[in-house]
Amino acid sequence: MTTIIREGKAMLKCYRVWFNDGTAVLVDARNEKDARIMARDLVDSDYGKIIKTERLTSDLLK
Repeated sequence: MTTIIREGKAMLKCYRVWFNDGTAVLVDARNEKDARIMARDLVDSDYGKIIKTERLTSDLLK
């Protein structure tokens, strides 16, 4: 489990959210559902649908 930041009692993890146009957004969230919600809030509707969400581990963040 890769812990990126601690906010109160919630441990946040890093997620990469992919959209169908090839755009990816990195977000820190508690779980995959929150990551998808945050990613939608960050980008315009032009980016299309979310096609994949992956949790990043410490070896991928180096």
